[in-house]
Amino acid sequence: MDVTCAPVPSKYDDVPFAYIPPSQWQKQIRDFRLKIGCSEEKINQTEQISELFICNERCIQAGIGYVPSLIMLLSFSIAFIKNCLI
Repeated sequence: MDVTCAPVPSKYDDVPFAYIPPSQWQKQIRDFRLKIGCSEEKINQTEQISELFICNERCIQAGIGYVPSLIMLLSFSIAFIKNCLI
């Protein structure tokens, strides 16, 4: 599964979660690739694109996943306790 953090159109700002089905998302990508002059190969690859999930609530920023962020938080907590409290 490919996951990317990217800017989202403002119409999705007020919703915690949005979903664009594959057929609609593929059409939008295909139209965009046609407008910017992509190769025929790239335009035809739009059929392989899956749906788009937009998450605005409880999403991890900067591409850091949930488990790595927990590990970082635990590491910072241990370092703080070790260096500042003991």
